[in-house]
Amino acid sequence: MIDKGLFSVAKETLLPTLSHKQLRGKSNMKFRAFLTIASILLLASAIAGAQTADPINFNATYQPIRGFGVSTAWQPVMISTEANSLFGVGSGQIGLTILRSRIDPSSITGGSNWNTEVSNGKAAQGVNSEVIVFATPWTPPAAAIQASASTEPGTVQPTQCRRPSR
Repeated sequence: MIDKGLFSVAKETLLPTLSHKQLRGKSNMKFRAFLTIASILLLASAIAGAQTADPINFNATYQPIRGFGVSTAWQPVMISTEANSLFGVGSGQIGLTILRSRIDPSSITGGSNWNTEVSNGKAAQGVNSEVIVFATPWTPPAAAIQASASTEPGTVQPTQCRRPSR
């Protein structure tokens, strides 16, 4: 017996006991459809009941958003129409304000990827001088990586790590 305040219901009336054969038979398609729909409705009502409204204080700043951007890693040099579409602030332009460039390890050994990133940064700044352009290494230099015996790419050698100053 299940006691629900004003109502008491026998478990047998809620969900009839069916054999495994009965559940798998074609004659119980309606019953399975009913269980599926009931499960979906139960889940939906649980989700709706769990949602709460939190007040938004537009006068408090917790973390300023300086802009929205894109990375040009592994991309060729941007042509002017691409730079205008991405970083322009006119009609039909996206108006991005941040460009993250990739420092490729091959750039240190004479690779040409850095020239591509510099060109893309200049193109973005040429369209909008307020675009923030910054570059970050995508991976540690090869000399800093400790080889791995497995298929994993390896880890940074402990001797290559420094504690940040406080």
